[in-house]
Amino acid sequence: MSDPNKPQRPRRPVSREADYGETKRVETVRPTAAPRPKPSAGAPSSKRKAPPKKKASVNFAAVFIATVIIGVIVCVTAFAVAFRAMLDRTADPSATSAAPTSTGAPSAATPMPNGQTTMPVSNEQTSTALAILLAVNANDSSLSLYDATHNMQRAFIVDGTTSLRDKFGHNIAFAELVAGDIVDISMEQETGRLAAVKVSAQAWVRTNITRAEVNPDAKTVTVGNEVYHYNAHLFAQYNGEQFDITELDPAHTVTLRGHQSELLFLEVTRSFGYISLAANPNILNGTAEINMDMYPLADTTRPVKVAEGTHRIIITGTNIDRYETEITVTPGETVSVNLESVNLKAGILTININEPNATITLNGVAKNAAEPFVADYANYILRVEKDGFEPHEQTFTFDEPSREIAVTLVPMPRMASVPLVTMPAGADIYVNGAHVGKSPLRITAAPGTYAVTLRMADYEEVNFSVTLDDNTALPVYTLQPLAGVVMPEDQDQDPESEDEH
Repeated sequence: MSDPNKPQRPRRPVSREADYGETKRVETVRPTAAPRPKPSAGAPSSKRKAPPKKKASVNFAAVFIATVIIGVIVCVTAFAVAFRAMLDRTADPSATSAAPTSTGAPSAATPMPNGQTTMPVSNEQTSTALAILLAVNANDSSLSLYDATHNMQRAFIVDGTTSLRDKFGHNIAFAELVAGDIVDISMEQETGRLAAVKVSAQAWVRTNITRAEVNPDAKTVTVGNEVYHYNAHLFAQYNGEQFDITELDPAHTVTLRGHQSELLFLEVTRSFGYISLAANPNILNGTAEINMDMYPLADTTRPVKVAEGTHRIIITGTNIDRYETEITVTPGETVSVNLESVNLKAGILTININEPNATITLNGVAKNAAEPFVADYANYILRVEKDGFEPHEQTFTFDEPSREIAVTLVPMPRMASVPLVTMPAGADIYVNGAHVGKSPLRITAAPGTYAVTLRMADYEEVNFSVTLDDNTALPVYTLQPLAGVVMPEDQDQDPESEDEH
């Protein structure tokens, strides 16, 4: 640095071009020396110190740090690339060892520095399509697939020139392809050779789906709240054979595969059959659990539709112990579950009757009511009978360890019976306004007073009241012809000749 106290050497005048091309001379300016600064009161010396070189040190440190960071990044990147290349060569050794053809044309899989390969290079024009792998045969390295783009099935042989990549673009071996994968394929148009297969990164799969419902008009498959759309390119199969999508039933178990928002592949993995639950009226509040779905036994009059395979059935009720069984259902088959073997719980039932020597039945089976007896938990109809008493009948549910039922028999009411005879016979008899028959007739009723009416064509109506009891006796009632009516003499008859009823 120059000493500021030293007089500066005058600079030579510099000529500059004016805005319009003229040249002007700048007058010489002689700098005036700056006045010498006065020393401070406490300064030890009058000699001036040079300022420290801080700016240059800061710049050097920044450059050094940046250089170190860049070097670290370069080293890490180089290591990552080398490690990725090693993995790719390990996964598919053939991908990096493909030799050029004898004609000198580049191979279908050209190794790249990072271990990946380019798409197959061909002098012939190629076409691409979206496809679903239907079968992967490791024996002959063949692929069977459904070309969803062209709506057709194809078969290819995969050789060493076919590029195989996963959804990330990394090389994979043939054994890593799986039936059901949705892939992008590249084919040589002239030869039909399969040039490349890449698992689509936009593919999705849903497995073990039940209760799927199809709407052929809207071309949708609904699973819960999710709706999948399909078109004419949808491929559906069951047991390796083509399946009619309109026959899809909620009881089918299916696998769905698609690309982006479109459903491309539907496979029925399990069909369905039926389970028939034989009714057992003795099971109280019975419930059947099938595949975690609950079915009241009272409502299982029709078979239950279930997927093929093995199912565990759990039967519960208030009067039985938990009952479990397993059955195997084949497609289209109906398997019956016999619930008669279900063990009912039992308790002590006591029936007390106010009259001895009565007969009782439970659900039509005679029982001895002289002492308590064991009865299964069930619904019962109890009937008690004895001569001279009105029959007693009731229904009840027995579902507790012990129970007593009291029955009170009511004596039948005492009846009075008297014959009623008219002359001539054949008159209609009404008791309290109700027609009871024609004379002669035996009237049987509980003791009491009744209104009686006798009616017969061409005869006057007879009305009277009678009190019936064990001592009642009725006279023979002679009917009088209506005025002006002449009766033949043979109409008269002996009332004693008529049978009494």
